[in-house]
Amino acid sequence: MRDTYNSVSAFLAHYQKHFDKSIPKTFRERLWISCHGTGVKWAPLTGLVVLTLSSLDTIMTHTSLLDAGPSLRFVSGIWSCTAASFIWAYERERTLSMLRQFSRVAEQVEGGGAGGQPDPEIQETLQRAARRASRVVRGSEVWGCFVIVSILVPVALTGEPANPTWPPPTTRTAWWALFCLHFFSTIFLPIGLFPMTAFIMSLSNQCAALNQAVARLIQKANTPQQVRDAARLSSELNNAFSMLNSLFHDYMLHLLQTTLVLPLFAAYETLHGQFDLFLVVTIPINAGIFIPTCFAGQAVEDTSAAVADAAYNGSWLEGDHYSRVLRLQVMQRASRPQKLTGRQLGVINLALCQEALKKWFSFLNFMITTL
Repeated sequence: MRDTYNSVSAFLAHYQKHFDKSIPKTFRERLWISCHGTGVKWAPLTGLVVLTLSSLDTIMTHTSLLDAGPSLRFVSGIWSCTAASFIWAYERERTLSMLRQFSRVAEQVEGGGAGGQPDPEIQETLQRAARRASRVVRGSEVWGCFVIVSILVPVALTGEPANPTWPPPTTRTAWWALFCLHFFSTIFLPIGLFPMTAFIMSLSNQCAALNQAVARLIQKANTPQQVRDAARLSSELNNAFSMLNSLFHDYMLHLLQTTLVLPLFAAYETLHGQFDLFLVVTIPINAGIFIPTCFAGQAVEDTSAAVADAAYNGSWLEGDHYSRVLRLQVMQRASRPQKLTGRQLGVINLALCQEALKKWFSFLNFMITTL
């Protein structure tokens, strides 16, 4: 992503173009989309093959946790990357449907929402969310490229296979076969993982911004038509978030496990004096992905719950009976706020962040003092 978008609808349109096969694209755009693994259905299979070879290397050749650290870091990263590439490759249509639902809401809110003129405060909120999302996605793509460099540089310097493998290659043909396998996995998988996590964070933050906009619209609504339009936008936004949560619910554990496991082994190795380029680019992954994702989940939860207060604080006396019923329905729906969830993780919010980091530091201390 080279551009900084100034509206949520423009940001979502960028990703609709990414996932929609019917939209014409330049050769450079098609190449970059393929590097993400979008529609490349053999990319997850490549990740599974590399994961198997790396796991065998860890089991067969290492005798201590410290010695196996680089391999364990790589295995945990490959697993999350493979999960991300599976979404890019096989969940294209579901993702596109979810983006279109968000776009419908964003376009109506940016156009004035409940039958009125665009609100400057709402416009500023949405523009700020879009610019922040653009920077997050661009940063994730740069980060993924740094990971690729950290893996491929040792190959260029030593001539050894990029990733741990068992059994090691003994012939020139086997070496080149492994080199090609590792080269393709190194290109597709990091570019799959880091932008995918940024994609989820950005969508969650923009959903929070849209919740704020809808809350302001329903609070300001005076006429029955404005109340009906605002209530409809609230319902459509809830539907869009449900589609997002349904899409990523089963994958969140696999996507986020590397953000805790990989820095754990990286910190353990660093404290024991081990150091490599891959460690440098992955040790901040905890602070760069897991914590911001928890903040994004908390923002969605808080802003969706605030819609009920906005509906309550609106004008009850100026509307008709049906308008008051709609306000009550919005309040009832908002009493069950939107929650970003993951299988076996529960609700992804600041409470999870606090609990996970507490256990992370406790386990790191156990590893240092015991292993």
